Amino acid sequence: MKPLNDKSLSKNSTIYNYRLLKRVYHNPVIVWIIWALPGCLLILDLLLGYSVLPLLLGMAALPIVHSLFIRLLYKMKEGRAPRDWLWSLDQPWLGVIPGSYISFSKLFSIHLQLFWMTLVIMCCFYPWTSSNVLSHIIFVHLWIMVPRFVIFYRMRQYISEGYIRLNKKETSCYEQ
Repeated sequence: MKPLNDKSLSKNSTIYNYRLLKRVYHNPVIVWIIWALPGCLLILDLLLGYSVLPLLLGMAALPIVHSLFIRLLYKMKEGRAPRDWLWSLDQPWLGVIPGSYISFSKLFSIHLQLFWMTLVIMCCFYPWTSSNVLSHIIFVHLWIMVPRFVIFYRMRQYISEGYIRLNKKETSCYEQ
């Protein structure tokens, strides 16, 4: 292996050094509890004789709706589709997530807009849907978004200078 020296680096080389600011581990017990919530609601619906279709529809459709809104936000703000975003089936990051480092303030802004846009659009359908359907879809929306905002809250002091990196077992905030 050839040692790295000043001559081997060109003037156009970019070296990124990231310093860990905070790491939030995804506690498996908490993740299990988060996944158990829709299951408990499903059992409650079955016991009370309600339809389970709104819950199942919300669980399937809302991550897709969220991904469409994220794509729309990127197109409107940056004039391009989001790159390096991947699908995740893991809580607390269920749906599309950035596959590499992303500015904390940018990710928080996207999620804040995603939270309110989806909630307002769902509430616009109130006159045409039953309260049972609307409450189940709002539950699924909150079930997806609240764990993310808890992580954002735990890292709030680094929002201006931090870069977020998402993994299956942890969310890390770095400084460049």
